[in-house]
Amino acid sequence: MTRCEYTDCKRKVHPFLGECKHCTKKFCNKHYMIDLHQCEKLDDYILGRKEKLNKTIMNQKCQSSKIIHI
Repeated sequence: MTRCEYTDCKRKVHPFLGECKHCTKKFCNKHYMIDLHQCEKLDDYILGRKEKLNKTIMNQKCQSSKIIHI
């Protein structure tokens, strides 16, 4: 059975939830969230989420060409 790779944690890793999809290390239920195990790719993740949010906002922005004049 695989053990958690978080510093000084030796808990068992859940087979379905254990692997971080960003750094591919294995963590227990307590540490598998990206911010809880201080993922080395946390900054890239945050930047990607901000870019995705900005795209969504710009796509939903009201433009004059979308407004029907009566």
